Amino acid sequence: LTAHPAVRSAVVVPFLDGKRSSLVAYLVGQSGADPIDVAEVRRLARTRLPALLVPSHFIVLAELPTTSSGKLDRRALPRPDDASTGKSLTPPRTPLEKIVARVWHNELGGGPVDVEQDFADAGGNSLGAMRIAIRLGRELELPVSPTEVLLRRTVAGMASWIAPLLHVVPSEDAGAPPATTRAPNVLSVLDNQSGTDLVWFRRREQDAPALYCVHPGGGSAHWYQRLTQHLPEWLDVGAFQHPGLTNPARAATSMADLAAGYLADLWASQPVGPYHIFAWCGGAPIGWEMARTLAESGEQVTLILHDPVLQVAEAQVGGGENLRQLAECDDAYERLAVETDPEQIQRLQTRIGELLPSIVVEAFHDALDDPDLEEIWPIAVKSWRSQVEARLPYRFGPYAGALHLLACDELAGGVHDSLAGLSLAEYLGHWEKLATEVTVHRVSGGNVTSMLPPHVAGLAQVLAEVVRTEDGR
Repeated sequence: LTAHPAVRSAVVVPFLDGKRSSLVAYLVGQSGADPIDVAEVRRLARTRLPALLVPSHFIVLAELPTTSSGKLDRRALPRPDDASTGKSLTPPRTPLEKIVARVWHNELGGGPVDVEQDFADAGGNSLGAMRIAIRLGRELELPVSPTEVLLRRTVAGMASWIAPLLHVVPSEDAGAPPATTRAPNVLSVLDNQSGTDLVWFRRREQDAPALYCVHPGGGSAHWYQRLTQHLPEWLDVGAFQHPGLTNPARAATSMADLAAGYLADLWASQPVGPYHIFAWCGGAPIGWEMARTLAESGEQVTLILHDPVLQVAEAQVGGGENLRQLAECDDAYERLAVETDPEQIQRLQTRIGELLPSIVVEAFHDALDDPDLEEIWPIAVKSWRSQVEARLPYRFGPYAGALHLLACDELAGGVHDSLAGLSLAEYLGHWEKLATEVTVHRVSGGNVTSMLPPHVAGLAQVLAEVVRTEDGR
């Protein structure tokens, strides 16, 4: 933190708010310098620290309190909700904003809610977006999608989006919260009302260069939120989220139809190129189809695939252990929904409890015990299974363009499923037949850990360099 030129000294301490623990950074500015820009310091921390070590709160002090012996007086440090963060807060102004702010605060913790603060800057992540969506949906009896939380970004943005659904004008008039008659259920809570599968993690202006990221096999765009924090500010970042995550009926959508839908969202956002497409692992077929269509339309396109799953006639194409576990877990959930025998119910619940930790990435294991998410997992498992099964029939066709292929340690070491049973040389040989040119870039970490600290910073550097080179920057 003291690497920032405006910060003279800093200390970070843990803060326990009820059952929720967070890190609080206390900053002291340089004498005679401009006031500390907390947002800048937060961005610096994100580029240099693992996500879990980035403080949730940044508090600017004139001096750090000390004891008579000159040591830091931790007891004298102000609580996050008692101190200024160096930025004037905009408190909730309407009954609806107060409802959203309360749900927001219960999930993210910290001090008074600033209705204009960005969700990510408040410490939010995809799991937090899901919890906020579910709790808002239940309280307001409305369908609220996690995608909307990521799209609207602030309490004020969420309240403005919700107001028309409740037939409420977002005024500052005091009064009771609006009453509704719609009965919520987990499917309606997950329903996506945005009309688009494109989520922007950074959006400045329409003619700025943008990296369009296609979700991996699980369908979630949340992975790219952390990646955005490590990409340069001149590059906007949007990500496509599989519609099957919010509408189970669309989980089995084909690769070609997904690509067509995502292209419609892309063109609505950016009518002309150049375009930069980034797809990861199981999302590679969609990114490939998008790039093929753009190239055939005469557009300039940069295609970057990270550990792309190879699906050609000559390779072994299958869902492997992942699909087997998904199918077993999905079948168990279906039987559990109709089972009446207590012993069978216990047996099915036990087996599901054994399977889920292998299916859900480790970063989300804490969520498996969250009662607010109990109804989510059966839908998520069915969606993931359908997504994998919908991908298997796809076969890559020729692409009249250059491919930038990013290879993680697992792929380069010949041990990742994307190789489809081939050696690395055979695998790369197939891509060289499919694209007019292939450039291989090495990235550190495994297929999943390359997207996590500390490896994600290196991945971001590679992506930024490819875009910069292709754009002639």
